[in-house]
Amino acid sequence: MKGSLKSRLSVVFMFVLLISSFVTPAGAKFYQSNQGPVQFQGKDKDQLFADMTEGEENHPLYGQTSKSIDPNEKVRLIVEVDVNEKKRTAPEQQVEQVKNTFMKKRDGATKVLHTYSKGFYGFSMETTRKEAMNMKEAEGVKDIRPAKTYEHMDVKSNELVEAMNVWTKYNYSGDGMVVAIVDSGIDYRHESLKLSEKGKKKAEFNEENIQSKLDDTEVNDVWYTDKVPTGYDWADKDNHVIPASDSHGTHVAGIVGAYEESQEKAVGVAPDVQLLAEKVFSDTRGYAYDDDIVAGIYHAVEFGADVINLSLGSDAGMVDSNDPVQRAIEYATEHGVLVVAAAGNASYSTKQGLLERSQLPLAKNPDIGLVGDPGVTPSALQVASSENDLMRIDAVELNDGSLLGYQIQPSSIKLIDSLETDKEYELVFVSDTSKGALEGLDLQGKIAVAQYDQAYGYYSPAQFNVSRKGAIALILIPSSQEGPYATVSFSPYTIPAVTTDINKSVQVAERLQSGDKITAKLSDEVLWVQNPNTEPMSNFSSYGSPTDLSFKPEITAPGGKISSTVLNNQYETWNGTSMATPHVAAGGALLLQKYYEELQLPKNEETILKAKNVLMNTSQILTNPNHEQTPYSPRRQGSGLMKIEKAIKTPYLVQHVGAPLEKASSVALKEVNRTFDFTLDVQPLAKNLEHAKHQYEIVVDVLMDETEKSTYDGVERKYLTLNSIPIEDAVIKINEKKQESHKKIQYKPRRDGEVTISITLPADLSEGRFVEGFVRFVPKGSSVKELTTLTIPFMGYYGDWDSIDNIDESPVNGDPYLGYTVLWNDMMEYPLGFDLKTNSFDQDKVGYSHKSLPTGMYPSFTVFRNLKEMSLKIEDEQGNEVAHITNFSEYTEDGSPFAFRKNIMSYGDFYYGFDGLFWSGKDDEGNKLPDGNYYYVYESTLNYEGAEPQQTKIPIKIDSVSPDLGNIKVTEQPDGTYKITWDVKEEESGYLGSILWINDSEPIYDLIESGEKEYITDVKPEIVMVLAVDNLYNTGFGYAGNEELLHAGPFIQWWHVSGTNVNENNPARITVFGFNRMDWHIEISDSEGHVIEYVDIENEHSIYGLTWYPSAEYQNGEYYVTVSGTDDSGFSLTSEPKTITVKH
Repeated sequence: MKGSLKSRLSVVFMFVLLISSFVTPAGAKFYQSNQGPVQFQGKDKDQLFADMTEGEENHPLYGQTSKSIDPNEKVRLIVEVDVNEKKRTAPEQQVEQVKNTFMKKRDGATKVLHTYSKGFYGFSMETTRKEAMNMKEAEGVKDIRPAKTYEHMDVKSNELVEAMNVWTKYNYSGDGMVVAIVDSGIDYRHESLKLSEKGKKKAEFNEENIQSKLDDTEVNDVWYTDKVPTGYDWADKDNHVIPASDSHGTHVAGIVGAYEESQEKAVGVAPDVQLLAEKVFSDTRGYAYDDDIVAGIYHAVEFGADVINLSLGSDAGMVDSNDPVQRAIEYATEHGVLVVAAAGNASYSTKQGLLERSQLPLAKNPDIGLVGDPGVTPSALQVASSENDLMRIDAVELNDGSLLGYQIQPSSIKLIDSLETDKEYELVFVSDTSKGALEGLDLQGKIAVAQYDQAYGYYSPAQFNVSRKGAIALILIPSSQEGPYATVSFSPYTIPAVTTDINKSVQVAERLQSGDKITAKLSDEVLWVQNPNTEPMSNFSSYGSPTDLSFKPEITAPGGKISSTVLNNQYETWNGTSMATPHVAAGGALLLQKYYEELQLPKNEETILKAKNVLMNTSQILTNPNHEQTPYSPRRQGSGLMKIEKAIKTPYLVQHVGAPLEKASSVALKEVNRTFDFTLDVQPLAKNLEHAKHQYEIVVDVLMDETEKSTYDGVERKYLTLNSIPIEDAVIKINEKKQESHKKIQYKPRRDGEVTISITLPADLSEGRFVEGFVRFVPKGSSVKELTTLTIPFMGYYGDWDSIDNIDESPVNGDPYLGYTVLWNDMMEYPLGFDLKTNSFDQDKVGYSHKSLPTGMYPSFTVFRNLKEMSLKIEDEQGNEVAHITNFSEYTEDGSPFAFRKNIMSYGDFYYGFDGLFWSGKDDEGNKLPDGNYYYVYESTLNYEGAEPQQTKIPIKIDSVSPDLGNIKVTEQPDGTYKITWDVKEEESGYLGSILWINDSEPIYDLIESGEKEYITDVKPEIVMVLAVDNLYNTGFGYAGNEELLHAGPFIQWWHVSGTNVNENNPARITVFGFNRMDWHIEISDSEGHVIEYVDIENEHSIYGLTWYPSAEYQNGEYYVTVSGTDDSGFSLTSEPKTITVKH
């Protein structure tokens, strides 16, 4: 459940800070503390009171955790210095001056990490968020922004991308090229990370010629090997680039450029490249800071890298020209370096399984893209993931000589690290590893073979179960739902575990059950098996587009089931756009090798952007075999699957006329009307490559998202199926000629020049959808042998992009996708107005009382879209703002509004929650607002140029009127029991229930949420006291019976005095918890009953930290404390006295 939400009424009382009217007589020695709640010895605070509310512990929605922001955490900052070029002092000196100014004023926790003089002038530093807030107005500072964190975006694939043909037909294998791997480091000792003799002949660096460059850098970078000549650990500030445990960078490096003589274990796409190891992930944490990434990129540029690989990112990225990493990528591009970055592994933003009605995205919210930064910058080539046709698996050899393949699990230790080489281990079938299944089995030193009849979220219990019986390893036969060689969740803290196929392993299990003895031993052999995933596109690959409607991702490469190098001379099969990206980085190196060697193009921005465009132009459009072979959306696959041979072969590229070169290989139309057009041009890479005979046919495919209607709980909604379909009856014109299936449009580059594509959508096609597709230039006639198909994708949004909901609707008054745009208080487990019994909301029960227990109300909300800003405020019924709550600027270093990223539901990130952001019914001057109806307003603005603010309003009320309770009657029943009845009048938030005291009993909470007004008891009531409670927790008091038996129970829920041997140095401490706000009178009397001191505290429901210091004038002995409470009707109840012992 939400750890920050309170399920017990008692807990709330403990956390109320007493700040109110405080009156004492002259000379009294009472002191009120403003510190936190007191701790009581020998009594758990959660047991102080009975539950007032009870509910299920795992509600499908409200049992989830929220994304929250901690304003007090340690932060990294990137500080850009406002350099004055006219000053006599050099820019570097100006940076040092600002840096020194900061360091003089800061505490020991602040330290400078990196200094930048390329791309921009500035430095990065680590400090506290509090210190950061004080820096924003500092002299000489142009910009301060927090350093974001990035995560890994976790033949064979070489055949899929045509790398082998490029090696053999064209003799391009990457020799002379340098690819920088900005990642977790590289294990350059790996047997498959060697440079071939061919690679050495043209290598850019050797141990001699690199030394002068190493001497010129500002860090202690050193020579490593021919394959990995140098690098640096920017995260840990040393030159140890071999990671302690994280193989990610080594796996990526192997995909780019592994070379192993036999080519049986691993071979990269560009096996003869050299690699720079720019290590930006620390050995002590699983993420990278952007200031370290920036330093790694600049270092790679300084060493003349041809390509930089960024298999990392932060999901739901925003295009930001001031972002340090995006600026570094732009700098690299300007200096002739192709930067290739991962799209991300988050699929689409609303992917989750919480509710049946939300299994698919709503059609009215097609903004589901999650492509990450820094790859969203136009200067980068961003890569989506497809599935490898084959997957590499390891094997054990059975005693009959056959091999049983298995999949290494990233969450478990490996068999090879635990089992002895050449030792035979007996296999034992253990079924589902339950206690009954394991009874009587001897597993000591053996390998357990487990099989379940259904899929589970994790299988660590199976490991521990068989380990306790002595098993040395576990082989899991996956269920049919999981499929062969499934990747599942195991524990790394016990015996190794692997998964296997289904067919052969089931046969092994059957043989074991029939009594056969089967043993297994480690094998050096590997198997290549069919990838069980049946769709070409990886289901984890992040969708586009970014919020600014730019075109991302741009290209696809194999990232599913990719085998490559890992630490300690081993190999593993991994999944992720992290694996797709190095395929493209290596492909780019091969293409650039041709451009530099054959075409003699210069190493500059224009050349590498041409390479980017050609890689995209020559990609193969992927189609969905499970949906009539319709193309996948360009927002999933970009331009399609990279085909390096076609990129090497083509003499032409096609570009979007009028677009800057970094954006010219796709058409991002932004918002479109019913008719829209764009212009393309086919240009030769070099003038001598253009021939008059070259000709193409032009084909235009126009697509949109497929939708379907489904009904849940009686409500029909329209959903996206996540498939694309052609737009029937769209009118397509190519240079004013209508495209028709029986008549192709011919095009000759030398003759025809620019091509204008015009598309008119059907009149009955509704707005609010993406319109996208591909323009294909297909070789015609004799050109087929010399040319390759050129493709350019296009994408636009038909409608008003700004009109899509920024945040989810509230279930209080709308039709939500999930239901997290709600209000909470610090007392209730569930949102305000939520009825667990009916699973619905009553908006009359959403509000606040100036008199009741909760501190106030606070918000949560699900963000559908990347926001420029969000603010919270209160409006009256006429729409006038009566209170501004926040624009979340307290969570930013420079005081600007906080820019929220969309919630990524595939990661369990369902909403933002701010359980300390209380609004307590007051205006901006601190005055209490009068009772009445109001709106809690979420005002958000999309991070899109020209976007207007949207408002989502939740109706709330302020109701501080106590329920009117009366007519309490006691009627003896024929069976000897007693029926107690009463009347309650409550016209605002409604009657919730009542708490009863019969005679001197403990409070009876049975009726608190029942709405009942009667109770049966076996005890004859001499006095009945009733506390009626409304839905905003106002209370109304009444009683019937013998007034002499009245006690303070209905006013004082609990109170405590710590009062042994108190004196002027050791005070008595008094704590009181009430049921509602009232006026309190606390007296201290001597043994003769004389009041010696008192204190009055007005309009509070709880008192803690109240201390009394007896001065020397009070003699040793016993004194007595009483507490009286007076409600708003003027009725008072007084407690029984508690004893204080004074001893000076």
